[in-house]
Amino acid sequence: MSLAGHWRLHQLIVFWDDNGVTIDGPVSLSQSDDIIQRFKASGWNTLSIDGHDFSAIHRAIECAHKACQPTLIGCRTRIGYGSPNKMGSCHVHGSPLGAQETQAVRKALSWPWEEPFFVPESLLIDWKYFTHRSFTLRNAWRARLSQQSPQIQARFYDALNSSLLNQETIEQLKLQRSEYEKTRPWISTRSASGAVLAGIFPHTRLLTGSADLKDSTCTAPEHWNPYRPFLHYGIREHAMAAVMNGIAAHGGFIPCGGTFLVFSDYLRPALRLSALMGVKVIYIMTHDSIGLGEDGPTHQPIEHLVSLRAIPNLTVLRPGDSIEVVECWEIALKVNGPVVLCLSRQPLPYFRNEGGKGNQCEEGAYPLVSVQVPKVNIWASGSEVSLALAVAENLREGYDISSQVYSVPWLMYWLKRYPEPWSVFPAQLQVSIEAASPLGWYQVTGPGGLNIGMERFGASGSCSALFETFGFSVSTITSTIVKKIQENTRGNPPIPPSGLER
Repeated sequence: MSLAGHWRLHQLIVFWDDNGVTIDGPVSLSQSDDIIQRFKASGWNTLSIDGHDFSAIHRAIECAHKACQPTLIGCRTRIGYGSPNKMGSCHVHGSPLGAQETQAVRKALSWPWEEPFFVPESLLIDWKYFTHRSFTLRNAWRARLSQQSPQIQARFYDALNSSLLNQETIEQLKLQRSEYEKTRPWISTRSASGAVLAGIFPHTRLLTGSADLKDSTCTAPEHWNPYRPFLHYGIREHAMAAVMNGIAAHGGFIPCGGTFLVFSDYLRPALRLSALMGVKVIYIMTHDSIGLGEDGPTHQPIEHLVSLRAIPNLTVLRPGDSIEVVECWEIALKVNGPVVLCLSRQPLPYFRNEGGKGNQCEEGAYPLVSVQVPKVNIWASGSEVSLALAVAENLREGYDISSQVYSVPWLMYWLKRYPEPWSVFPAQLQVSIEAASPLGWYQVTGPGGLNIGMERFGASGSCSALFETFGFSVSTITSTIVKKIQENTRGNPPIPPSGLER
């Protein structure tokens, strides 16, 4: 409401059914504010009419078309109009009238037909007239489009195509990947994402914005302005997601909005609708773990990753280094439906040592260590992949335990491909590491697996101090894995350290 008034969306008309009733009873049970004045205060044009007066409705629409602001038309109505015994009460809100009251309504409205759901011929004629008029208008529009040059027609249909991977975008992704392979940067995945986004933006139909966090989410470099406007949604996460749904449903642009991962709670209803409608919306959610540091537990997501992964038709990606960011952006541009990119605030090391293998993130998960028969499989995502690699090295050099490390940037797709990874990729011990709720990883590690995650809220402190405090250190995880192996092989002699302990 506030955003529409601020943007002066003069083509927006809202009909408010002012019937004074909620499911529990009269509105006065819980509300006494003046809705009309609220909208006026937010910069809206407002009208109040009798909602049962067709002529008044027509005049109000004509008035709204002339306004320079969005218009609220307050339609005073009586819910259940025509029902002698239930009209104007909550009893007609969500319950059927029943046969006896239905007959009473027919009598009150002078409705002569007895058949249920009957549509009189006179109404059908009117309906068919409007249908024919709409078809005529659309056919005339299609004829005008067909008279345009092939280039203009191609641009139009391309704008309606949700795929963003044109040749220029593909080349830009290749260039960014090549740059990262040369420089091997130690940067946050939000910064890597910002660089990717700045490079591909001129070649796409992305329309970006943020909920008052453009710098923190790396979604708005200044030099984008000549291409198309950055949308400042303000501190309105839910409104941002709702607006993006509308833009995606309209077509022509692919909306992309940034906020912190923990604030996905504020926009969840609209994000859920993104998935329900299958619209192309890209959510950039940064500060994706306790690694964000001093902002503390109110800003540190714990349960958010698993709750987002549980939403059907939603692609949730959590890259672990700059190369994975490029690959995850390619996925985000390619797949149908909404996408969430979960990105770190803290800098992360580059860990991809082999190039030329294509987009490995598209697999859902992939191995990072050259080992034939691992004793331990370590599964990790995002900022914990580099930690998992360090643990594997410590296990090998300190305890002569061979380990395979799998980066899992797209967990739900991996589980779709392999519902029981632990049975397909065998090892003496399966381990998952993610600085978030371990729910969801039990399916990866299977019976007897070890799941290292966050089962309490975080704290305020530096990233390194928090990871150490909550057990996300090489030495702590190494000791936990060794202890678990010893427990699983009880009766055998304990595994002695071979000299290297971190």
